[in-house]
Amino acid sequence: MFGSFFAVIKLYLVLLAVYCGSYKHLETHNSKVYEYLVGSHGNYTSVTLIIAHPDDEVMFFAPTLLQLDARMAQSVPFRVVCLTDGDADGLGEVRRRELHKALRLLVLERDVEIQMGGFKDGMDEEWKMEVVREELAQVVTDRRPLVLTFDERGVSGHRNHIACAHAAAKLGHHTLHLDSGHNLIRKYSFFFVDLFRLLFGYPMPTVFLSTFSQYLHSLVTMLVAHKSQMVWFRWGWWTASRYVYANEF
Repeated sequence: MFGSFFAVIKLYLVLLAVYCGSYKHLETHNSKVYEYLVGSHGNYTSVTLIIAHPDDEVMFFAPTLLQLDARMAQSVPFRVVCLTDGDADGLGEVRRRELHKALRLLVLERDVEIQMGGFKDGMDEEWKMEVVREELAQVVTDRRPLVLTFDERGVSGHRNHIACAHAAAKLGHHTLHLDSGHNLIRKYSFFFVDLFRLLFGYPMPTVFLSTFSQYLHSLVTMLVAHKSQMVWFRWGWWTASRYVYANEF
């Protein structure tokens, strides 16, 4: 039993060493993905991320925000629209402050405009899409925003995440939807599958991959800013979830 455990640890450390040593490959890859997804589509007037809860920005979208912040002109503003304040456990005001702190830590090259919606947080909550769309339309007023949000599967089937996708679709702007169509094993493959697909030349034109230092940047942001949400099982997420290492659109 202990032999198998130590074998797994050794394998993980070897994979981690490969990940740490792949910085240049990852930077080259991310530049190509940026050009394919963003740069080749002309000039955007903003980057607008639509999320459901404070902490979605770092738990799901950090790989993308870090690449865009590093590559887009500083004249392009970033906006985060969070449709709830995460008040399901009565921590709404705390989580509002945590979101502001997280974005100051995560996005270093520019200020981020933060808009908080008043929708009710909860897996069983169904929002009226027309109301959501109207609220978003009042906030997203620039001519050509690049919109980022969840896809219609909502990563884990969360109704609030799915509502973000449906509302964004009604805005009619160019939108990148975070792909959550993979099976459970792939969702919890940490950096392993994507890194080796990259190193063995498998084309991944729509996948942003954090470098190891960018992953640490994201993790520290979560630890420092979202203290109310950093309960024990989040460590499993930050170790095994693909979304903290890679974003596929």
